[in-house]
Amino acid sequence: MKETDRLSPDINRRLNAAIAGWSQWSPLPITEPAVQSQLGGLTNQSFVVTDGNTSWVVRLNGTIDDNGINRLHELAAITAAQHAGIAPRVVCSGHDSFVTEFLSGGNPTLDDIAKIGLLFAKIHSLDVSTQPIDLLAHLEAYKQQAFDQQVDPGKDVADCYSRVMALSKPKIMTQVLCHQDLTLQNMIKAKDRIFAIDWEFARQSDPAYDLAVFTYTHALNQKQSSELLLSYSRHEPELPSRIDYFERVYAMIEIFWRLIRGKKIDIRKLQALLDTRQLT
Repeated sequence: MKETDRLSPDINRRLNAAIAGWSQWSPLPITEPAVQSQLGGLTNQSFVVTDGNTSWVVRLNGTIDDNGINRLHELAAITAAQHAGIAPRVVCSGHDSFVTEFLSGGNPTLDDIAKIGLLFAKIHSLDVSTQPIDLLAHLEAYKQQAFDQQVDPGKDVADCYSRVMALSKPKIMTQVLCHQDLTLQNMIKAKDRIFAIDWEFARQSDPAYDLAVFTYTHALNQKQSSELLLSYSRHEPELPSRIDYFERVYAMIEIFWRLIRGKKIDIRKLQALLDTRQLT
């Protein structure tokens, strides 16, 4: 059975349309690329395609409206990151699809925490002009979208939302280009380097939010957090306390993001964070 035999007619149509422009790719494929495998992902559907010599990743953009995604910002961010040697090369960008070089490698692990800190520092040093994102307004927009879709978040989610919105907001000292979704799953360890992939949420925001996405997702202990910030080595006022705050904001954003997409949620991690940890 071919890989594409498992796909819906609509996905097959969109994938074929994306590959049809292969004659405009650079470097030019030897022949029309064929689908080799499907990659994982929650927002989009991505495929590895090959001409037998070179491989690419063809991403079909997600069809659910998301106020956090701006394709022009994504292209600007990943292009700058590509020039800095920390993102795959962009081959083709369209309204419905996005093609990049395929990086052969696996995800890094928390044993690579020092290199990951350096990656964050390089991202936050990129000179890219994107519209800043108001993260609390972004969270409220997700909540409204869930309401519009008649998704019942339940009492526990509503309670956590109220508690997060009531937190004292730290003063944002600086805004830089942030990936906004840089977890281990969105990194590739290849060519003796760590690359960042999936830049579709990239915007200007507090760098502490970018770090908070990572520290919350992977539940870093104190030693790991200290090592991350040591290698990050950017001197930001009250950075640890801002990360602590944005862990809660990100957790709430992620919960509504999953609810909008009909995916399972687990509110207990955020509840424990709100109950037992104090902002410093």
